[in-house]
Amino acid sequence: MRTGPGPQGVITIALTPDPAQGADPLADAIDARQTNRSRYDATPVPEELLQGILEQGCAEPGIALQAWSLGSAPFERLSDYIQQGNAIQMRDAAFKQELLQWIRFNAGQARSSRNGISHAALGAPSLPAWISRPIVRHALDPVRQNRSDAQRLRSASHLILIGSHEDSIPAWVATGRSLQRLLLRLTSAGIAHSYLNPPCEVPALRQRLAAEPWVQAQPQILLRIGHAKRLPASWRKPIEAVLYQAA
Repeated sequence: MRTGPGPQGVITIALTPDPAQGADPLADAIDARQTNRSRYDATPVPEELLQGILEQGCAEPGIALQAWSLGSAPFERLSDYIQQGNAIQMRDAAFKQELLQWIRFNAGQARSSRNGISHAALGAPSLPAWISRPIVRHALDPVRQNRSDAQRLRSASHLILIGSHEDSIPAWVATGRSLQRLLLRLTSAGIAHSYLNPPCEVPALRQRLAAEPWVQAQPQILLRIGHAKRLPASWRKPIEAVLYQAA
């Protein structure tokens, strides 16, 4: 892999066939992996199991994975950061508009777009968009969001923070690789996950979080994990629709 110039960068990946390379057992978890935004059942993930997952080669060089259990001081502090982030983002009209654009309000929208967040994954009924959209828009406010996230946090087992020692395009790529390995290992172990990322997305909060003495690296991704029933899967495009091969 190499990165190119420009404000957004260009990532080029070269693949070389290797007959000696066997199938990665993590590949079996790809179809099962999903973001589960529901409340979890509050069953703790055993510490030895979680530490084993974190130590199984998930992290790329320069990436730090840290986990804190429900009730620990960092968990409570992160919960406060999440609430502050929600208060900022839920007052940002542009942020809420983009969020609405990614929600698929009914089965027809989900099936035709094959992307975004389906109504079923949110636990909502399939309704015409002209009915659902105003309801969801009205629900996107700091008080409601913080109330919902507080319930989700109380039902979780741990929060996991993925950080990078550098804040650069290569570090972001390494963060993504580490994230995907982690999610697949969690999925293989029957552990649910979802994102609670406002502290990493709001610049002022991210800067403050990075300065906390218990944070090892620049915050990139914040995850909630625990045990939960699976949700209906969101539609996704087939790989043939997004894969382009050079001539």
